[in-house]
Amino acid sequence: MLTATLFLLAGGASALSHQCSKDFESKTLLSVFRAMSECGTPTSLLNSACYDRRVRKSLRSYSKIGYDMATWERETSTSFESLKYMQHFGADIGESLWDSIADALEENHEICWYVPDCSTDKHSDSFSGHLGSVFFIDGPLREPLLHAATDTRKVDVRQGNHCFTPDPVFKPSRIEAIETLLKDYNNERVVSSPNAKTYRQITRRVSTDLLLSATLARLIRSYRCAPKINCTSELVEGRPYLPEDSKDFLRKVLTVIERDGMLCFQEKPTPFHVEEWYYVTGFKYRYS
Repeated sequence: MLTATLFLLAGGASALSHQCSKDFESKTLLSVFRAMSECGTPTSLLNSACYDRRVRKSLRSYSKIGYDMATWERETSTSFESLKYMQHFGADIGESLWDSIADALEENHEICWYVPDCSTDKHSDSFSGHLGSVFFIDGPLREPLLHAATDTRKVDVRQGNHCFTPDPVFKPSRIEAIETLLKDYNNERVVSSPNAKTYRQITRRVSTDLLLSATLARLIRSYRCAPKINCTSELVEGRPYLPEDSKDFLRKVLTVIERDGMLCFQEKPTPFHVEEWYYVTGFKYRYS
């Protein structure tokens, strides 16, 4: 399809849910990740037997966590232990991923993780498919606890032409994140306090939700219409909209999310636009 060659598509109908450490008893939850550190993810009979000895099956909600992680490994044909992880959000790197997760819990970090639903009709690309993004900080931006060094998708969506489909599961968290950015942050040109939160401070941050990663990267000083892009000052379907400033950009992103529309970030000219999709442009001039 020609459209796919002009805009990279991300997202889709999703069945992803998530759980958070605050919803579990801390010592028992810690024992789950220590068990995986010692036994490995329960993907084999040997690993499962070791894991089950340390996490009683009667504690179903806790035991299931390890088997959910095993599902992630099978579905992505990747081992948690095989990936090289980078430090993020102040998290220390342990001898293994599971040690790192356990250490974060012991330091009272509130973390969350995505729970897989591997039904063939319920797959989602809304978050990065690499396992380093399964775990995220409990907060509006859903920032990953640890990065997989080979995970390039969170970087790739930060530039170029990209479109994002509406996602009913991610919609509430996206709205919360955008509303937080509108309320708590400002362009550095309009703040008077040195302690104020500015958009420039967060443009390099990423989210396990690819749409949010793409949005953060496009919080720039000013938006200018690039040559050969016919920009418009009104947000309408099928026309590239040029934001007035960072706040306006966020408001328009929020509007499209609330409308369950297809949202496209356009940086390069394209010979045509899909009439039913929303386009936002003006990102050529970034912070130096």
